[in-house]
Amino acid sequence: MLSPAKNRERVKVCRQTHARWGASRHGHRSAGLRHGAFAHEFVSTTLASEERRRFSVVEGEWVEVNPASGQLNAKTIELLDDWGAFLDVNLYGGALVHFLGGANSGCKPVERFSGSRPIGTQNLNMLDQDSAFAFTTKQGSASVMREHLERFLHHTRLKFIQWVNLNRHRVEFATLRPR
Repeated sequence: MLSPAKNRERVKVCRQTHARWGASRHGHRSAGLRHGAFAHEFVSTTLASEERRRFSVVEGEWVEVNPASGQLNAKTIELLDDWGAFLDVNLYGGALVHFLGGANSGCKPVERFSGSRPIGTQNLNMLDQDSAFAFTTKQGSASVMREHLERFLHHTRLKFIQWVNLNRHRVEFATLRPR
C-alpha cells in the first residue's frame, strides 16, 4: 500500500504524462496531429514521413484478452499510420496512455513478489486489473526484452502483458503470460 505522499507523487507524475496529451477544447484530440505544430516540434528522426509510414504488422502472438487490448492494437496502428514509426518511444507511450483513458485510469502501482512475499511496487500502464501494456523499440532480436518482461510478469499477479515492439519497419504485437 502506498503512503498518501507516495500516491500523490505517483498521481502527479501520471498527470504530467497525461497533460502532454490533454484533450482539446472540444473534449477530444484525434491522432491526426501531423498537420499541426506538434509534428514539427517533436519529430525525433531524420527519416522522411513516407519512410516512417512504411511498416508491417506482426500479430502472430497477439491475443485480444479484453476490450482494452483491442483498443491498444487499433490505436497503435492508427498512431503509426498518422505519425509513422521511428519517433521517440515516449511519444507513443504517452499518446497511448491518453487514448486508453488517461494517467489516472491507466498508470497504477502493481505489487511485485518474491515467492509469496511482497517486495515492492512498480507503476505500470494498465489495461485492466489483470493486464498491463509495454511499448518498446528493440531492434533485431527482441528475445532479451521478452525474457525480461516474462520474468517481471512472473513476479506479479498480472495475467498478461500486452507487448508492442517497434522493430524498425516491423510492428510486433505479442501477448505475454506467466510461465
